[in-house]
Amino acid sequence: MTDLAADAQTQLDRDAERAARMETVYRQVPVTVAAGMANALLCAAVLLPVVASSNLMLWLAALGLVSLLRLGLWRSFMRAGMQRDQPRWEHYSLLGALASGLLWGLMSSGLLPYQQPYPVFVAFIVGGMCAGAATFNAPHLPTVAAFVFPSVVPLAVCLGLRGTRFDGAMAAMSAIFAVSLLITAVRFGRFFGQSVRTRLDLARQTEALAAANARLRAEIDEREATEAALRHAQKMEAVGNLTAGVAHDFNNVLMAISGSAELLRDQLSDLKQDDTLLNGIFSATQRGARLTRHLLAFARKEALDPSLVDLNAVLRAICPLLEAAIGRAIRVELKLRDGLWPVFVDRNEIERAIINLSINARDAMPRGGTLTLSTGNVIQPPPLPDGRLDFPCVLLQVRDTGTGMSAAVQERAFDPFFTTKPAGSGSGLGLSQVYGLVKQSGGATGIDSAEGAGTAVNLYLPKAADALPGQGRTTPVAAAARPVRQSGQGTVVVVDDETFVLDVVAGMLHRAGYRPVCCATGNEALSAIAADPGVIALIADLGLPDGRGDEVARRARLDRPALPVVFITGYNETAPLTGDPWQLRKPFTEAELLAMLLGATGR
Repeated sequence: MTDLAADAQTQLDRDAERAARMETVYRQVPVTVAAGMANALLCAAVLLPVVASSNLMLWLAALGLVSLLRLGLWRSFMRAGMQRDQPRWEHYSLLGALASGLLWGLMSSGLLPYQQPYPVFVAFIVGGMCAGAATFNAPHLPTVAAFVFPSVVPLAVCLGLRGTRFDGAMAAMSAIFAVSLLITAVRFGRFFGQSVRTRLDLARQTEALAAANARLRAEIDEREATEAALRHAQKMEAVGNLTAGVAHDFNNVLMAISGSAELLRDQLSDLKQDDTLLNGIFSATQRGARLTRHLLAFARKEALDPSLVDLNAVLRAICPLLEAAIGRAIRVELKLRDGLWPVFVDRNEIERAIINLSINARDAMPRGGTLTLSTGNVIQPPPLPDGRLDFPCVLLQVRDTGTGMSAAVQERAFDPFFTTKPAGSGSGLGLSQVYGLVKQSGGATGIDSAEGAGTAVNLYLPKAADALPGQGRTTPVAAAARPVRQSGQGTVVVVDDETFVLDVVAGMLHRAGYRPVCCATGNEALSAIAADPGVIALIADLGLPDGRGDEVARRARLDRPALPVVFITGYNETAPLTGDPWQLRKPFTEAELLAMLLGATGR
């Protein structure tokens, strides 16, 4: 294949060289024709006293006709451009030069009187014409020869036949002059060919260098984009981990506050005291719990309940709610793709995300505008700040005609607690929750916006066939709150690294009739279970200083396989062990804890 490619390239170079030679020759045709006609008129003026005027005029007319034909060929050649058939134009060039040379040879052999000084004058004119032809047509040697030989040979032969020494010398000089011109034309043609090949090589090298530069620039751009995406992903991952840790600790604090308030409310109720302040504490802890759910959604630690969802159906169903929520000043448009692929996503969470985005769009259009919700199938999503998706996706776009975002705002739009709204107007968690939902669902997000030109938030969700169900996306079985206090008996081991959480849970269990045994580490819990055969259940935090709660449960069940376990966590994680759906997210109420414990123990 390499030899074939080299042969093909060589042939292309030859064709290009021939084309360059013919183009150079044809570009000189006007000058050559003009010089020839000028010399012809000069000869006619000199020879008119000694040559019959009719013969002279006939010769001039024939030469003029040939010159016109050559000019016509020149014009056609220049108009042909890239559609030039090189062999055909070479033939035309040869015929034109040959016709001109024959007419000059006819004049010098048939019309010229051989009385001095006319032969010398004509020889001088013909020599100048041959020199000009060799100069202008040197890139194409056949054209030079087609003019030089027909114009010089007749004159040299006629002079040689006269037999005088002077005429013989002139004939020899003419022949030598013609041969010298041809040799010069050969050398110049070689030089011309070398220059053409050099230009072609230089053009190829320049093209190759340009292509290499383009590839290098593309690789640099791709590397910069990859590095930017990596930095963005690392930043979001770091913020997510920090956020998840804060949310976990905050849930523990809320657990202590809400649990203590619940225990205190029962005591105050017995004393018939007003519990308005305690109700305020409960409301505040519920609000705090909602905030931590938003934070955990951003950190992608919020448990989802994914299913096959038709986004078109979701948008049609939610549209009346959006119209009522954003007001009449904003027109809602749906642009839904027919044949939309299904996605594997939590329907409730995607509805909440659409509402969040629509509320943000409303705030960006204080004077009204248009909110457009559109869907589409995307075979290959474009590169996005948080990564490249190499599988088919469904696009959910929320576009507004509002104030738009600057580049600096777009860069931080998904950061938790970042907001451009006035103080007290927003938590800054709406977009971060959307970001976490999409990332946890295996997709990616992007923003297309400019100041004064509106904003489009693009959510790319994997096509259902490409989604990965079952990877950390099961929802824990929620226990129904039971307002009626249950009466239990038996020992329950509680393990948590937060002392105030242990105190609250122990208080709840004690009031329900259980005997709580509080442990701060997993090893303490295992020792307590081993020492007391009357332990009926284990309540374990998932995050412990010496291991995870699920590992503690596994080790405890080595000796007691049927031991019921209730997991409590500040995250919203999935049930870590098969067959253990009993899981509570902090903060929880006494009723929720007791209902979960009764469900786990079956008592």
